[in-house]
Amino acid sequence: MLLTMYSYSNLCNLQVSMAKQYAIVLFMILVCSKELVQRECYAALIPYINHELTTNHCLEWKCCKHHLCTMHGSSAPTLFFPLHTGGSGYKTLTMINSLAHAYANGFNLGGLLVFPNTLVSHGVNFTRLVGNLFDPELAREILVTPEYNEKEPPEFQLQFKKMHYIVDLKKDGFKVKNAFVYQAPMDINPRDSTFPKQIMQEFHDMFRRSIKSNPIQSLLDNFRGSTVAVHVRRGDMNKKTFEHFIKCSADKHFFKAIKYIRSVIPSADVHVFSSLDNKPHWGSSDFDGFRERNMTVHLDEVSVPQTLQFLALAKVTVVEYMSSFARTAAYLASGCVVNINCGNFKVDMSGATGSFEQDFRMCLQRHTIN
Repeated sequence: MLLTMYSYSNLCNLQVSMAKQYAIVLFMILVCSKELVQRECYAALIPYINHELTTNHCLEWKCCKHHLCTMHGSSAPTLFFPLHTGGSGYKTLTMINSLAHAYANGFNLGGLLVFPNTLVSHGVNFTRLVGNLFDPELAREILVTPEYNEKEPPEFQLQFKKMHYIVDLKKDGFKVKNAFVYQAPMDINPRDSTFPKQIMQEFHDMFRRSIKSNPIQSLLDNFRGSTVAVHVRRGDMNKKTFEHFIKCSADKHFFKAIKYIRSVIPSADVHVFSSLDNKPHWGSSDFDGFRERNMTVHLDEVSVPQTLQFLALAKVTVVEYMSSFARTAAYLASGCVVNINCGNFKVDMSGATGSFEQDFRMCLQRHTIN
């Protein structure tokens, strides 16, 4: 392996075209997948990284100036991620994770690059969603639209698939000026101890402020007390294509969880949030099982931001973590969070014992039910 690397690094020293050098570097990245030789690979790559590329993308584009993006000062290197093509939940989680990665590794976040056809998914404009849920200024600043040409995409000093490659180069003493990680991150649970607490606290604060200024505040006030909010992902899922997910989030799992919750909180007022998403796979009658068990079902009449607000404000939030939208609501929630987890119920909280019944009662003690 090292001999192969040596031969290719020698080839790079020849006066070959930039395209060939990039092809060689790409090959080296591909063959350097083994953990044991990664650091040798980095060492071999360093001479061929474009040290001279000092383009300040923040002069070309309107980079993020929000205080969450610039927490390391004006002299810090700049990091960019793509805006993910997935749904609202996935986009929100990758936005939070991008800020966390930048902050934890000494970067400012230049922004999330909005490439063609990525801003809107399932009919929801992400700029408006961030403005409604968190902060209009953050919505304006964090989404960066570069002049994009497929044949000549923006160039960066470093471009890697995952963040840890750039972190390791930085640890090895390589002076990073700007970098692009082209795999949108969603690998840190904001509830984990490794997640920068300052970042998540800022999002919680922005979220709470947005609710206070929201025109549905009076409706949200009536939603508190002994309320249980349940997210059931259905509308965008083809019953055949998503067979495994549907089994993990089957109605019976939710029924069982709610039955137990009601045994502990007899006054629980249960609201179920889902969507038909204008698709033919599901109909209102598919939710009759919830209605028959005295649960109020909300389908497309509730907007995406309002659904997240309802879920996050409930005293108990019931979700299936295979849905990134549900995870977003869970991370913003101030009450108890129950993860259906394919029928293996878990309470998402610090100090969990692994016993669902014990953890749920412990959580309720922390969040007193009126």
